[in-house]
Amino acid sequence: MNASAIDRPRRRALATIALALLVLSLYRGISMVASVPLLALANNYDMIRVQACIDAYPVRAPGIAPWAGSGDAPIERYRFRHDVGAPCFLSSEVLFAGLARPLFEAESLRSVDGSFSIRWLGAVKFAVFFSLAAGFTAAWWRRGQPAAAAANAALTALVLTDPAVTLYLNGFYAEYSTVLFGYTSIAGAALLISAPRTPGVASLALLALAVAAFVSSKIQHAGLGLLLAAALALPAIAGLKTGVRVALALAVGGAIGLAIQAVNLAKSDNEVMRLANLTNTVLTSLLPLSDDPYRTAHNIGLPRHCGAHAGVNWYLPPISENAANHPCPEVARVSYVRLLGLAFSEPRTVARFVGGSLAHLRPWIPSEYRGKPHLGVVQGRHWAPLPADWFSWSRTLDRLPQWLVDLLVLSPAAVVAALLASRRLRRPALAGVLVALALLPPAVIVAVTFGNGFEDSAKQMHLVFTTVLSFWALLALAGLGRAAATGGGDRVAGS
Repeated sequence: MNASAIDRPRRRALATIALALLVLSLYRGISMVASVPLLALANNYDMIRVQACIDAYPVRAPGIAPWAGSGDAPIERYRFRHDVGAPCFLSSEVLFAGLARPLFEAESLRSVDGSFSIRWLGAVKFAVFFSLAAGFTAAWWRRGQPAAAAANAALTALVLTDPAVTLYLNGFYAEYSTVLFGYTSIAGAALLISAPRTPGVASLALLALAVAAFVSSKIQHAGLGLLLAAALALPAIAGLKTGVRVALALAVGGAIGLAIQAVNLAKSDNEVMRLANLTNTVLTSLLPLSDDPYRTAHNIGLPRHCGAHAGVNWYLPPISENAANHPCPEVARVSYVRLLGLAFSEPRTVARFVGGSLAHLRPWIPSEYRGKPHLGVVQGRHWAPLPADWFSWSRTLDRLPQWLVDLLVLSPAAVVAALLASRRLRRPALAGVLVALALLPPAVIVAVTFGNGFEDSAKQMHLVFTTVLSFWALLALAGLGRAAATGGGDRVAGS
């Protein structure tokens, strides 16, 4: 019996598995969008930066400001209004809001009170995501790489449609755009690297746009596009040809996204946001960890008296009552370069600061914060967590001891370095993807910690567990594929 005859049963099995996993992904996504009651992450005010771009605000009881947060539970019904004047923050999430707007408008014209359902936005976002996931799976299959097709479908079903991700569908948070465009960037780069021919200009341009959208999803991700470019190029050290043109497209997209975020930061509308973020970073989180808060304040360019206000919180009195009560307004002018420079002048302080962020990674579904109810996810129920009949890896992660979470998050970089050094990773696309998934978590942790401190950091670092779980799942699948190929006496094509 020839090799192709032996391989046919395996191909049929992989085709069945990939199709079943895509169907499972479709079911999980549609179930979340159509859930009754509505399941979504409640609004902690962050959504307003996208809402303001299309003037869509929740239907609230009389006397409640349209811009007010609703952290206890998500709200389904929205309406258009033009009397709010909130600042619009340009991000890739605005693309989906714009796509959903005609659907919002159509329903508002039919409804008695002019309102519409937020579910239209969830449907648009998931339709785009699933089309991409199915498209990548089909593309690898047509290439004669069934193992890569099945692996892509598995990651889609096991990680990318977990409720910790899909709870962001029915809302204006930027986290879903981050996951969608991050996935598109990495999968797209892998597809081009494994192509039998040199990728064309159109394909590279689409990849650059995907990276630009990934970077522009959240301000904390401003530098991640350039990191992706470096990550996809790193396997070249081990002699693997990952493609100069692909790395260049990633770098171009990363630079475009970085420029967009620079424009966002330069807007005067964002001065309050900058003051809030630096208050949380410096006063609330960093200075309390210093052996000498007065010295640390001086080292980052603040008046020494600001050291006396270590622990002050933007969301608590006296600042929450009136921003004019801020005891150290000079913090808004602190340079992030000076903050990063503490790694040389006060390495112990920085080690405590960044190391302490690992304890704030959980929960992946941020329905709790520091052991207290934080953001409800069930419409009509105050601070309700995800119902028990919905499976999520978030609950599994919550049960793990902290040292094991630290290991899961920090060890991928060492694991992939060892695999490259031992020449066990011979496929350039797989190597590039694993390097990217290994390097993203620590980069996100550092960026979020220096950008916002420990406040609301579990939600801000949402991408960490998405990439960590994807890394370990893909590594396990690659190991299974290698074992199957060895056991069968032939090689299964992969990414």
